[in-house]
This record gives sequence, structure tokens and C-alpha cells, in this order.
Amino acid sequence: MLLETLHIVNFRSHKNTKLNFQYGTTVIVGDNGSGKSTIIDAVLFALSGERWEKREGLKLDNFIMWNENGMSVSLTFTADGVLYRVKRGKILNRSTTATLDIRNDDGWKNIASRQRGVDEKLGEILNLNEIDTSVVRQGELAKILKQKPTERKEYFHKLLNLEDMEKFYDNFGKFYKDFEDKANELKGKVGNENDIRKKKEDKLKEIADLKKEKENLEKEKENLERNMAEKKKVCDEEEIKKEKFVQISGEISICENNLKNIRNRIDEKEKELKEIEEIEKIIPSLKEEAKNFEILKIKVDNATEILNLKNIYVVFKDKEKEYNRHISKISELQRDEDNYSKIYKEVENLKEKISELKRYVEEVERLDKEEKEKRNKVLACQRDIEKTEKKYFDVFDERCDIEKIKNVPGHIEFLKKEIDELAKKTENFKGKEHELKARLKNLDAQRKAHLDEDEKIKRAYNDTEKKISNCEMYIKETEKKYFDIFDERCSIEKIKGIPSVIKKLQEEIENLTKEMENLTKKEIELGTMLKNIEKQKDELSKAKTTCPVCESQLPENKKINLLNNLNNNNEKFLDELKEIKKKTSDIGPNKDKKNKRMQDIEGINIDLFVAKFNEMAELKIHLEEIKKDLADKQIRLNESENEEKQIHDELEKTKKAIEKNESEKAKQNTLLRATESINSELYASKQNELNELNQQIEKIINDKINADEKKKEYELDNLKLNEENKIFNELKKKHDDYIGSKKFVESTNIEEIKKGMQNFLNEINDMIGINNLPCTIENVEEYISKAKKELAELEKKKELLNRYEERIKNKDEITKFIKEDKINEEELTKKKNEFMTKRTALNYDERHSNEILKIYEYARKKHQEADKNFYLNEGNIKNCENIINDIEADLKKIEDAKKENEILNAFINFSKEIREKFGRNGIQKDISQSFFPILETYTNNLFSTFGFSYDGAEIYEDEENCNINLKKGGNTISSASLSGGEKSALSIAMNAALSKIIGRADFLILDEPTESLDEGKISELIEILKEFKGVSQLIVISHDRDFKNATRSRIEVYKENGISHIAGEESENKEFDDEGDESESNESNESKGVKNLENMQQGLFEY
Repeated sequence: MLLETLHIVNFRSHKNTKLNFQYGTTVIVGDNGSGKSTIIDAVLFALSGERWEKREGLKLDNFIMWNENGMSVSLTFTADGVLYRVKRGKILNRSTTATLDIRNDDGWKNIASRQRGVDEKLGEILNLNEIDTSVVRQGELAKILKQKPTERKEYFHKLLNLEDMEKFYDNFGKFYKDFEDKANELKGKVGNENDIRKKKEDKLKEIADLKKEKENLEKEKENLERNMAEKKKVCDEEEIKKEKFVQISGEISICENNLKNIRNRIDEKEKELKEIEEIEKIIPSLKEEAKNFEILKIKVDNATEILNLKNIYVVFKDKEKEYNRHISKISELQRDEDNYSKIYKEVENLKEKISELKRYVEEVERLDKEEKEKRNKVLACQRDIEKTEKKYFDVFDERCDIEKIKNVPGHIEFLKKEIDELAKKTENFKGKEHELKARLKNLDAQRKAHLDEDEKIKRAYNDTEKKISNCEMYIKETEKKYFDIFDERCSIEKIKGIPSVIKKLQEEIENLTKEMENLTKKEIELGTMLKNIEKQKDELSKAKTTCPVCESQLPENKKINLLNNLNNNNEKFLDELKEIKKKTSDIGPNKDKKNKRMQDIEGINIDLFVAKFNEMAELKIHLEEIKKDLADKQIRLNESENEEKQIHDELEKTKKAIEKNESEKAKQNTLLRATESINSELYASKQNELNELNQQIEKIINDKINADEKKKEYELDNLKLNEENKIFNELKKKHDDYIGSKKFVESTNIEEIKKGMQNFLNEINDMIGINNLPCTIENVEEYISKAKKELAELEKKKELLNRYEERIKNKDEITKFIKEDKINEEELTKKKNEFMTKRTALNYDERHSNEILKIYEYARKKHQEADKNFYLNEGNIKNCENIINDIEADLKKIEDAKKENEILNAFINFSKEIREKFGRNGIQKDISQSFFPILETYTNNLFSTFGFSYDGAEIYEDEENCNINLKKGGNTISSASLSGGEKSALSIAMNAALSKIIGRADFLILDEPTESLDEGKISELIEILKEFKGVSQLIVISHDRDFKNATRSRIEVYKENGISHIAGEESENKEFDDEGDESESNESNESKGVKNLENMQQGLFEY
């Protein structure tokens, strides 16, 4: 990929900038902040778009020029011999716009639009993830060499995306771990299959026992029901008798309670009647107390009215006191009123005078500021004059004056003529140099093509050897497995015969399985028969005279014979059972052994072994062909190198001639620039300006003397005013008090106050006399308080009198109520005696009744227990049936789990294999092992062009580090011990190699490569860059003017009024149309050669 043209509009400080990127080295020079690095940002923004914005953490609105609504960037570039144009734009506070066009015979054709679509399409054309490898930012030229070996390894792995593979390796391990857990879980489910099957057999036997038990429970239940019915009949008769007894006893109890209540009421009423008689005795004294309450209440009301009049009297008394206080205050403040009037006039006069003087203070400040500004201008003029005089002295080695300055333009014209003549000579030499370089480029392109092909063949050779090794490894592993199983050496024919061995083993295992099942069934049958014999023996031993089976007579001799028969049968069955168990124990290990052997045999992948065997034979033939091809390529490469050496010798002579001419031209250019920097017109104008400024400063100094005198008078009056203000403020407070008191006295009628006080006093004394109150005006409050307490006591006695009078009214009614209750008492006593007679006639015995009830309850309880046992039996049968259903469901799940487990294990094995491929010993190792030899080859090819006396660079990695050394005469030299120039050359070669390998670009941009370098190292770097031919395009951005002469293709950037401009594109940088309409016929032969060379560039990997 090569850059062609760039058009920037309103991008940072660039208003409207157009650039044409030439083949070879282009230098972009300019002062710091002139907008040089913005050109790189524009290229990266055009190529990377959204990725660039996110990676740099930038906000695109900040890149829009100030006071503009939007910006745009248009870049044309070639990739694989095809011309493309990408345009991106940004309007303030809106999304980014983007288009991508391709150039064909009909002109430009759009192939993508919108930012996402353009980014994706550019991703197909270029390796956008690593476009930064083609740009070396400020201060990062020697970054790789300065890194620690561990950091360097991480950096290269990141470029190769090995970090992502490592993350995939870790994450994928977590991914299939869940499936392994699931497989283990399924394995646990399958593991208890035999226990579940045994459990099913036990439950089937349990159901049979429960059904037999159910029949016995049904018979027992019927007998208990009959017995319970008889007992219930007797119990019901007794219950009827009990109910009658309880009913009569209840009636008797009611009569007794009613009699008790009546007697209590009679006692209460008689007690109340006695209390009423006692109340009648104390009522006269209470009535007397009630009369005293009314009299005292009237006196309290009169005293309260007197108290209200007293409060009004007190208010008038307080007003009289306040009036007298203000009269006294007025007489005291009268002396200070005269002083207040006098000081007030003095303060006002001072304020008026200070106000007039204040303008002189402001005038002094204004004159100081004006004097300072004029003196600053004087200093600026002096600096400009001194700067011009110094420049003149540096150029002409004599002191300057106004007349000598006027002769500078004539010197400039003379220098320009000399430089033009030198430039013509240089161009002639450069024409020859250009022709030689073109021939070298063609040879270089051919050599690179040979090297690329050589690398491909070497990679193919390494891949083939690796594949052969893998095949041999697999074949050896399989042969070892075969030997471990069959104890004999393996061959391809024997491997092919494995299916017949597996089939025979399967038949043997199936026969053993069937035999095992038959023995198991027979074992279960014998076990059942033995249990039945034990049960029969137990029943027969317990029987006395009747057979428990047929219920016939059972003599003792018959019983003994039957027991002997059962014992004989028991021994016979036990012998058979032992024989079966012995056979079962022999079959189990034999079957397991055959199963294991079959699993081991099935572990041999027959098809894969045959495929690997055939593949290895083909690969060995292919390897011999590759060796032959490598030898042919080496012969052609040696021929090309001999021709290249001859051209280099001729080119070296031409370069020396050019350098000599350029050196002379550089000296003249330096002198011209120095002479052009002398501004004669500015020198004259600054001299005139300096004279005028000195006159103005002298006048300002005179004006300041007069103003300073007035300023001092202003400051003295200000101090005097502050002192007068303190005295005035104290007198003003007294004046305000005097005015306030005077206003109060004038607004108060003291005669009316005194008259009102006397009237209220007379009225109070009259009320005390008329109402005969035992108090005076002074103690009226105390009298009211005591009287209210006495009233509260009298009021309580009055309320008691009212309650007593109410109770006396009920006396006759209480007497009548007592007589009625006594009649009711006699009737209830008679009724109670009648009920007692009836209860005795029933002849009910509670103890006898309880005994009958207990007998019935016992029978009912036994029936309930039998009923409960019956239903429990049914429930147990149902539970066993449900358990069997669950067991069958579990067995079905186990079968499903077995199938699922097989699928999961196959998937897990496949996942592990995939994961290992992406591990450090898989693809990562392959990429890393392939990358560093290629990087070393590319770097050495580029580094060798600088002419240092080294055999080459050595770039390799181990487990933890990536090391970079140089080889010289069999010795290894660390990159840390290189000189500054050697480090710069090696860094440039390595960055260019990375740009080609990783970024697939044939250009390299160096941003401020001279940062932190001294003058000697800068000169070394310039010489290195002159010799560098590692990429088709090298763009150097620097503020160092020495770079301007490093190449004939250069662009100067400068900033004026905040806007970046291109001073001129020298040499091959000519005007162009940003739309890219220049025809293919106008392309230089050199540009075509670059495109042909660019077509040969290929990426490193295709993973």
C-alpha cells in the first residue's frame, strides 16, 4: 500500500491543505505547533476512522477548526495496484460521514458508504488493526530497542494478536469445563443403576407380602365390626338414661342458682334501705352549706371585676413613669446638640473637598499605566533593532547603521543567482542518479520477489517437515497401543484386520452377558424358595395338632418327617445357590477383562492411522521437490546480487558529486536565508517609533509630578475625615436619642393619664365598700385565690346533696321490690324439691355407666386400629407401586444419560483438541516461530543498506524474553551497546520491516525522530535517512531545519493567524486535483515501478 494524495479542510489548524506524497523520502518541516503532526492524524483518521477515534480516546468535534461547522479529509492510496479514495467528514455535534471509491476506466466508482461500511471494506483491503506499525510517533523511534526483553516479547505478541489467542485459550477452557461438570454429573447418575434395579426387585417382593397381609386384615376387620355393634347397643341405652339424669340435674342446678340470686338481691336492697335512713339524718346540714356557696360566688365575681380595674390602673401608672424618664433624658442630652450641629458642617465640607481631589488619584494611576505601556514598547523596539543589528553582524561581520541596511536587497539578488546555477548542476547529477536508482529498484523488486518466494518455500518446507513429524508421532503412538494390546509389532495389514478382532470380542461378551443374566434369574428363584422353606419350617414348628397348610390332623411323627423333608430341600437349594454364585464370580472378571480389551482396541483409529501412513509417504516426496526448488532459487538470487553491486558502485560516484554540489548550495542557501531574515524597512520604522516613544514618556513624567502633589493632599484630607467621622457618629447616636425622647414627650398627655388613674382608684374603693369585701386594692389577688378554693369545697358538698336527694326518692320502690323477691323465693324452693324426687326415681349410677362406655370404647378402638392397618396396608401397596414407577422412570433417565454422556464426552474431547490448537504450543507457537525469522530477514535486508560493518541482526525469543543482538565476525553484540546512529538505523529498519510484515504497507512515517537528540546524533540520523531504501515511501516530520536538505522532496508548513499553510512543495510536489482525475498516462515511470513493487508485497499470515 502507498499513499498518493491528501486534502484536508477545516481539520484542526488546516483550513484547506493539499498534499501529494512522492516516492522515496519526503520531509515535512515547520516550527512547533505549525500543524505538521496534524497531517499524520488526518491520514490515520482517513484510513482507520472509528478505530482511530476509539484507540486515541479522542472526540472528533475537537478536531474541527474554531468557528467552523465541520471538517473533512480525503485520501487517495494504491493497494495491490488499484487506486482507492476514502473521504471522511464530521459536522459539529453530528455523526461522522464516510465514503470509499475505486478508480477504474470510467472514473471513480463508490464501493462503500457510511463509517461502519467503509471501515469494514478497508479492513478487507488493508490490515487496519495494525496500521500504526507504519507510523512512528514522536519519541518512539527506538521504543523497541529501549524495551525490556519481557516487554518486547509482549509487544510483538500483541502485534501478532497472540494475546487474543491466549484469552481464547483461557476462556474456552472455562467453556468446556461446564460440559465436563455435566458429564461427571451424568456419570454419577449412571453409576447407581445396579442399586436401582435391586431396589425394584425388593419392592416387587414387598408388594406380594403386603397383599397377603391385606387378606388377613379384612377378616379381622369383619369380626371386630360385629363385636362393636353389640357393645354399641348396650351403650346407647345407658346413654339415654344418662341424658335424662343430666337434664333433671340441670333443672335442679338452675333452681339453686335462682334461689341464690334472689337471696343476694334481697340482702342488697335491705342494705340500701338502711343507708337511705342514715342519709335523711345529714341532709339539713348539707342544705345550709349550699346557701353559703351562692353568697361566696357573688363576692368572687365582684373581686374579679375589681382586679380588672386594678390592671387598667397599673397601665396608666407605667405610662406616667415612662413620661418622667424621657423628661429627665431630654435635660441630659440638650448639652450635646450644639456640638452635633457644628461637627456635621465640618464633615460635609471635607467630603466635598475630597471628592474634588479624587480625580487626581485616578490621573496618577492612568499616567503610571500609560508610562509602563510606553516603556514596554520602547523595550520591544530596542529588541527588534538589536536583533536586526545582530543578524547583520552575523552575515557581514561589521556593525550596522541605517545606510548599510538599505543595501541588503542587492546582496539577496546576488546570492539567488549563485544558488540557481548550483541547482542546475545538481539536477543534472540527480537525473543520472534517478536513472541508476530506477535500475536498482527493479533489481530490488526482483530480489524481494525471490526472497518472498524463498520464504514461502522455506515455510512450506518447515510445514511439510512438521506434518511428517506429526504423522510419525501418531503412527508411533498407535504402534505402541497395538503392541500393548496384542504383544506383537504393528503393521498396516494388522491394523486393517482390527475390525474382525473387535467383532469376535463382541460375540464373546454378549455370550457372557446372556449366561450372567440366566444365572442371576436362577439365583433370585432359589433365594425365594429358601425364604419360603424357612417360613414353612417356622409355621410347622409352632403348630401343635393341626397342619397350618391343609388344617388336617398333625401327629408328632408326621410333623418330624415334614421338617426333615424341608431341611433336605433347604440344603439342596443352598448347594445350588453356592454353585451359581461361584459361576457368577468367575464370569464377571472375565467379562470386564474382555470389555477393557475391546475398549483399548476401539481406541485405535484405523482410518486415521491409514490416512496418516499414506500422508507421510506423499509428504516425503513433496519435501524432496521443495529442496530442489530452493537450490534453483538461490542460483538466481546470486546472479541478481552481482548485478546490483555493479550499479551500487556507479551510484556511489554520482552521489559524491551531488553531495559536493549540495554542500556548496546549502552554504549559499544558509547565507541567503540569513540575509533574507534582515528586515530593513522594519529597522527604519522601529528607529522612528523609538524616538517618538521617548518624547511621550518625558511628557508623562512631568504630568505625573503635578498629579502626585494633589494625590498627597487627598490622602491627608482623607485621614482627617476619618477622625471627624468617629466623633460625628458618637454625637449622632446621642442626637437620635434626644429626638426620640422629645417626640415621646410631645405625643403624651400626662394630665389625662393622672386624671384616669384617680378615677379608676375611686371606683375600686367604692366597689369594696358597697359589696363589703374583706380585702383592699393591694391584696385583692390573694383574696380571690382563697375564695376560689373555698368555693370548690362547697361545690362538692352541693353535688353530694343532689345525689342523696335522688336516693331518698327510691325508698318506697325498694321496699316493694323486697316483698316480691321473698314470694319468688318460696315458689323456687317448692319446684326444686319436685325435681329432686324425679332424679332419685331414675336409679342412674354414673360409675356403672362409665364401665359400659369403656368396654364400647375399647371395641371401637380395636376396630379403628384394624381399619387403620388396612388402609395403611393399601397405602403401602400404592407407595410401592409408585416407587416402582419412579424406579422405571429413573432407569429410563439412566439410559438417556448414558447416550447424552457419550455425546458430551465426544464434544469435550473435540473441544480440548481445538483449545490445544490455540494454546502456546499450538498455533501461537507456529506463528511466533515463523514471525521472528521473517522479521530478522526483513530487518537485516533493510539494515544492510546503511553500510554498517555488521553481519546482521539476530532477533529471537525464549520462554520469557525477546532478544535483539548484532553479529560481527562471530561475536554477538547487545543492541544496548550500539551507538546512537546505529540504534537509529536499526530502529528504522525494524519499524519498516514491521510496517511491511504486519501492516502490509510500503510506507513509513517518522514523527519528530530527532526529539532528545544532540546536534551530532541529528546529523547521523539525517545521513542514515538519506541512505535508507527500506520502503517505497518514507515521510519524515520534523521542526529541525537541517532535515530540509536531507532530500529533494520536501514540504514546509507554517502557521499564520492560527491557520496552517504549505509554503511550497519542492521538487516533485506539484499541484494536483484532489478528486484524483490525473490520468494514468501522466504517471511517472518511477510511480509505475513503485506500484509494480507494491503489488509484490504480501501479508505474513492468513490465519
